[in-house]
Amino acid sequence: EAQPWYSFKVGLVHFVMLSSEHDFRRRSPQWQWLVRDLQQVDRSLTPWLVVTSHRAMYIASDYDGDLSVAKLLRDNLEPELLTYGVDFFLSGHHHSYQRFCKLNGGQCVGDGQQGINHFIMGMAGYDHSPVGHGFNITEFADQTHWGATYWEFNRTVASMRYIDGATEEVLDQITFHKPAVVEVV
Repeated sequence: EAQPWYSFKVGLVHFVMLSSEHDFRRRSPQWQWLVRDLQQVDRSLTPWLVVTSHRAMYIASDYDGDLSVAKLLRDNLEPELLTYGVDFFLSGHHHSYQRFCKLNGGQCVGDGQQGINHFIMGMAGYDHSPVGHGFNITEFADQTHWGATYWEFNRTVASMRYIDGATEEVLDQITFHKPAVVEVV
């Protein structure tokens, strides 16, 4: 029987699709599958590692439901994602665009430090959700535009542009760099 979590490779990127709507707690079937999948990634072939989930691990929201699921995701998945050097965690659910600083345990970390870049990309077509205030880990947030993100990857650089769906204006953009050789535990 097929499970609602899976992974695939596209070019230089290994994508992991998780289900935040199914049990992801430590030792659950999904958690065990995740660890096995991350262990098998050959970073010399796919130097970039992207994990996705419907719900966010970090979120600027005032809704208790968003915050409680985010905490469960952090408590149960973040240690493994850090161990295996995940580069990006992409989510939706919240109908806004949010880009966070590179995070490790809820703290912003700098280049060269272990951490994950988190994005919420729920700006594709339903009424927008209000972005919460007082979250100092948010680098950019937008709750007024519908749009899409466009990503480009090579071995050492990943770039992202958030494009307004109506005007094609670039609303946010960022470039990420990594060493040519990735060493992961």
